[in-house]
Parts: sequence; structure tokens; C-alpha cells
Amino acid sequence: MDLYLVGTFILTSLLLFATPGPDMLAMLGRGISQGRQAAIVTVIGYALGDLIHTTFAVIGLSAIIYSSSILFQIVKYIGALYLIYLGIQTIRHRHQFKLSSESKKIKNGKILRESILSSVLNPKTTLFFLAFLPQFIDADAGNVQIQMLVLGGIFMMLGIFAYFPLAYFSGLVGTWIQTRKAIADKLHLITGSIFMGLGIRIALPAKSS
Repeated sequence: MDLYLVGTFILTSLLLFATPGPDMLAMLGRGISQGRQAAIVTVIGYALGDLIHTTFAVIGLSAIIYSSSILFQIVKYIGALYLIYLGIQTIRHRHQFKLSSESKKIKNGKILRESILSSVLNPKTTLFFLAFLPQFIDADAGNVQIQMLVLGGIFMMLGIFAYFPLAYFSGLVGTWIQTRKAIADKLHLITGSIFMGLGIRIALPAKSS
């Protein structure tokens, strides 16, 4: 695998996890209302959901790659456009995030199931994986399935690495985010700009040597 692509993937993913979004806010809200354990279970559920999305992406994208390299390029361009769209939306709606909490207690087993289903059944997450992973795949290097599995595994582990401390200190982090929305807004701007940059990099015609 191209180490530059892997490094870019890791940095982009970490920035994505650091930006307050629906998953992070739902996890923090659950931790604030139901305790640290509930927030940690939510993180595990999200990680398992990411693993399922990776599996779907590997199966679908691998089939496309082996059927037609041109078709795979088309998928990458569509993904690039979607990343540009995500970047614009991330910047546009940077002020519209709210930390909500539930008042009633829910058992950990139900929290885990709800977190997995929330991730797996979210069409936006599916589109994100299908758009995000191909941008870091080197089809000429071979072993495309292995590349995607490795990237998906890295993404899952980074999610746990980034969210576990937030879940553990969910009460403090939730209060910190609510009182420092200007920082959250800047993170949205940076993440949105990176999404747009990734999309534009793929969408622009390659320079001829």
C-alpha cells in the first residue's frame, strides 16, 4: 500500500472523528444522561457498525473494480463529488449542532444494538464509506480487497481510539463542547475544507507528464 495515502487517510479520519457530529453528540449525550459505561458501549456499537460498512464496501467496490476499471473510475468521480458536497454541507451547518441527552435508563445490550443499527441503517454512512474509501485505494497496486479491509480496520480502530477517551470523560467533554462552540465551528470548517479538497483532487483531470 502507498504509505502516503495511508498517512493521509489516518490524518483525515482523525480530524473527522475530532469534529463534533451526530454520532459524537449522541454518544456524549448518552454518557451524560446514563453514565460512562453507556457511552463506552455506544462507541463499541459504532465500531461494529463501521466494520459492517467496510465489509459491504469491500464486496461492492471489489465487484466493480474487477468488472471494469473504467467503472471504478466513475465510482471514484461520483465519490469525489459526494465528498465535495459533504464538505460544503459541513461548513454550511457548522453552527447547527446540539448536545441532547435521554432521561430514561436503557440496558447496555439495547444500547449496543441501537448503536450498531444506527450506524448500519444510516444511508449517509453507507454513502460516506463508498465515497471515502476509494479515494485512498491504489488500484494499480493490486490486492484491492486487502487495501480496503486494512483501511476499514484502521478507520474502526481510530474511531475507538478517538471516542473512548471522550466516552470515559463524557460529562466533562460535553460541557466543554457546549461552552466552546467557536472551536467546534473551526473544526467543522477544517474538516469541510479537507473533504472538498479530497473531492477536487480526484475530480480534476490528472496532469500529463
